[in-house]
Amino acid sequence: MEHASSPDASSSCPSSLSSLSFPSFLSSPASPSPLPDNPLVFLDLDGVCVDFITAACAAHGTSREAFWAPITAGGAAFWHDLEPYPWFDDLLDAVSGAEVYVCSSPSRDPGSLAGKVAWMYDHFPKHMHRQFVLTSHKHLLAKPGRFLVDDAEHNAEAWARAGGTPILFPRPWNRAAAESADPVAAVRRALDGVPRGRR
Repeated sequence: MEHASSPDASSSCPSSLSSLSFPSFLSSPASPSPLPDNPLVFLDLDGVCVDFITAACAAHGTSREAFWAPITAGGAAFWHDLEPYPWFDDLLDAVSGAEVYVCSSPSRDPGSLAGKVAWMYDHFPKHMHRQFVLTSHKHLLAKPGRFLVDDAEHNAEAWARAGGTPILFPRPWNRAAAESADPVAAVRRALDGVPRGRR
């Protein structure tokens, strides 16, 4: 079926749109160098920056539905009220100098989106308040020179397959558990020697 032709987009868009700026990861060249002067680091929230597990266990049941029911009932407030891990400030220091974005997967409840954004506004520096991507398809952002700090092995593996560099954040539930007493050390080690422009 043939669709009616639409007017030229340039004739219907305000001229002010041409002055909009986009995050560099959306407008970077198609073939970046493997280690750019200012690499991108994407930080997961749950299990890396914020203690989802303790709050979830306090509200959980025995089935998947029962587990998520009280979390969903809590709406945005559940996500907003999560406590940052004790190492949160140390983690931000470990990635300082890089261009840092949060990359977190929301739950199926729309309230998690609002709650996560509110949490970021409360806990991240002001310059990061719009530096986030909420998606369960994190691997779509991967390419050489881009790092993902994530506690989920499946996210780390998908990131590597897509051409990025994963940093599996050591937690008791993943294969890096032996290092979970000092998880930020793994991030520092992985980024050691990588040039960073904002130090």
